[in-house]
Amino acid sequence: MKAKKEYLILAVIIAGLVAYLFSQKKGEVHYTLPQLPALQKEAVDHLTVKKGEGTISIARDKDRWRIQPEGFSADTTLVDEMIEKGGDLRLTALASESQNYGVYQLTDGEKIAVVLAGGDTVLRQIDIGKRAPSSRHTFVKLENDPRVFHADGDLVTLFDKTVSDLRDKVVMKIDEDMGEIAVAAAGKTVTLVKSTLGAPADGSGVDQDPGADAPKTDAHWQRQTGESVDHSQVEALLAHLKKLRCDRFVHGKTKADLVDPAYSISLTGSKPYHLSIFPPPEETEEAQGYRGISSQSDYPFILPDWKAKQIMKAADALAQGQPEDH
Repeated sequence: MKAKKEYLILAVIIAGLVAYLFSQKKGEVHYTLPQLPALQKEAVDHLTVKKGEGTISIARDKDRWRIQPEGFSADTTLVDEMIEKGGDLRLTALASESQNYGVYQLTDGEKIAVVLAGGDTVLRQIDIGKRAPSSRHTFVKLENDPRVFHADGDLVTLFDKTVSDLRDKVVMKIDEDMGEIAVAAAGKTVTLVKSTLGAPADGSGVDQDPGADAPKTDAHWQRQTGESVDHSQVEALLAHLKKLRCDRFVHGKTKADLVDPAYSISLTGSKPYHLSIFPPPEETEEAQGYRGISSQSDYPFILPDWKAKQIMKAADALAQGQPEDH
């Protein structure tokens, strides 16, 4: 009788356990994730990123972003991406409630603290830890919430930046037609001008029949001496300068500190453009790259070795009348 009673109790316990297990759906979540409203990008005018003892502050200046207090132009695309990702943070799961932040690199010395603000109002504050093992998520902590969550995406790569990483490295941008190009190298200057063939030189035809076809024109480049220049050589040089990016900026020097350029290129459209390229210091030639200054950059910069050589070769082709090797 005693054995039957024990079996009955055991059966009841097993039945209870089975009922409990069946009542739990696989992967069922027993917590509620915070619902974060998406921020309007236009509402954010200030971004602060702090890691360890270093703090980077970026403020909106009309249609640009500037790194404070220096006033360096920031990479607008990169800053916009940081604001977009931080402003539309997607939490996917609860990772921990233990407050053992060291496991997730969310301690004060390891975390990346991000603040998005509009005026004097903090719109969002996020502490970013390490990437999750999948590398598709990042461990994060929100303001006034001790829990650790999974956030969608690799936030570490996006936000773990230095001032150099964040600076706008476009040092020349040309989005208009040029009418004149001057190339100076090795003590020699060659000036090229664009002329138009096909239009009457005396300006006749202005009052011609409105229904008649306009005279066909053909723009071409020539030296000031009248010699024609291979159009492809000009286009090769302009292609290198259309959106020229530097590798980094020269620390501790101004544009006035760089003298005696190896190459100087001046272009004239609706406004003048100018680029000078200087040889690198001999003792660190490969590591340093080629130094440069531009009319569109307030600071001297370093061009990648391969890019500087492309520009110089294209300039040589125009100056010497030799086709550029491709």
